[in-house]
Amino acid sequence: MNRGQQVYLAGDTQPLTVSWFWLKRAEGKRELRFVVSTHPYSGIYLVRLGRKRSCIEGFFKTSKHRFGLHRFGQTTKLGVYRWLIKSANCLSIGALD
Repeated sequence: MNRGQQVYLAGDTQPLTVSWFWLKRAEGKRELRFVVSTHPYSGIYLVRLGRKRSCIEGFFKTSKHRFGLHRFGQTTKLGVYRWLIKSANCLSIGALD
């Protein structure tokens, strides 16, 4: 399989474009990440989108643990409020991209 190749899943008529990249992790380790889209983008563009998404996800994971939000669930009123604020931040940062 090549990057940017369109594949069809069994029983589905819409093609999916597939690409992948190696994400650098701590201590020189690498992790293989896959990117799938229903739009016919090129493989290089899908890799660019995947790297941006990984960067944004890493930022939110770090900030969530830095501010202690990983300990708060959505079972309390305060937990739901914090979740809504975090979701609004995600939406605003995504709109800037």
